[in-house]
Amino acid sequence: MIGSPSSIRSILFAASMALAASPACSAVALRSPVTSDAPRVYEELSFPRIIPLQLELLTRSAAAQERGDLEEAQHWAEELATEDPGSSFAAWRLAQILESAGEDTGALTWGNRALALDSLNQDAAMLVGRMRLRAGEASIAATRSPTSWTRTTRLRWPI
Repeated sequence: MIGSPSSIRSILFAASMALAASPACSAVALRSPVTSDAPRVYEELSFPRIIPLQLELLTRSAAAQERGDLEEAQHWAEELATEDPGSSFAAWRLAQILESAGEDTGALTWGNRALALDSLNQDAAMLVGRMRLRAGEASIAATRSPTSWTRTTRLRWPI
């Protein structure tokens, strides 16, 4: 899974190796404080941004979630969803954190938003299914029986 802490660590390791090639920029990147205003620090510097903002927000969210600080993880996930509103992954990430925090209504809202952005997002589909079952709604799979499915007829194309 792309959002797992181990995959994020490997991405950050690759980014740190890339930073090693540019000593001046790596020194700037490594000196930036770990606070909520860190994205603004990069804007104030004259050097170009080394680590993409989305990767930084995702990393901060994952690190906070790994520490068990769901409030901070939610903050960074919201920043990520705000920064990239067209990302199904960002919406699902926020929904996942909200589900972990016990906020089922928010998780369902963000899960539905992730599905609206990408209907093939399996993680979001499973999350929405869990939230609907918790709310007492019948799942789509449970309301259909194999006997209600109709057989499709073969279409013949004119020659």
